[in-house]
Amino acid sequence: MAIVRTRAILLKSYPFGESSEIAILFTEAIGKIRVSVKGARRMKSAMRAKILPFSISDVVVYVHPKKEVYNIKEAHVLKIFNRARDVKFQKTVSNVLNIIDSYVEEGPEGRKIFELLISFLEVLDGAEKRDDVLKLSFILKFLKLVGHSPVLDRCVRCGTPHGLHYFSPEIGGTLCINCAGIVEDQQVIRINNGIRKTLIFVRDRPLSTVQNLSVNEGMIEKLIREYLEYHLGVTI
Repeated sequence: MAIVRTRAILLKSYPFGESSEIAILFTEAIGKIRVSVKGARRMKSAMRAKILPFSISDVVVYVHPKKEVYNIKEAHVLKIFNRARDVKFQKTVSNVLNIIDSYVEEGPEGRKIFELLISFLEVLDGAEKRDDVLKLSFILKFLKLVGHSPVLDRCVRCGTPHGLHYFSPEIGGTLCINCAGIVEDQQVIRINNGIRKTLIFVRDRPLSTVQNLSVNEGMIEKLIREYLEYHLGVTI
């Protein structure tokens, strides 16, 4: 058994027994874990106030290689985001946390994803009117990190970099005019070059830069939503 101290973000929790909870945490040092939070459902529980939604906590965990649920030795709130009570902020963050929870397996991998998540939350906290574009940027960056990014710089079927005026969520990226005409039984969405370049921009540029971009969020969200639903089974 090892004792590990790490930053953590609450993905979700559910009741366990009469007064406790199981909290699913995404941590910097040991990835996604499940921990038992004893007495967390009691109103006066000290631990209940130290692992909060929409915040960053510092936790000390007993890690046992043969146990699926770890025990917490101590926990402290490091940061509660300024917009933690903002309904739109909560919805946007919940969408992102759901994607992480759905895709990331329990285990020690994920430090780069954790760093991306922290960066996203910090930028989002100070960009009240840019929630949607920042969420879409996070999703594309996340997909790139986990090796599941849609192909955007060439035709996903023939490889040509020219005439990329279509997007197929099912096939996994952009299609040229010729290939789009021969695809059967799969949805093909017409896009212009501006949309394609915007997708690349919000995927590859820093979040602090993306928040200042004026984009067609409706079309971009449609493409990403349908791609996610088909390949990851996640809805945003």
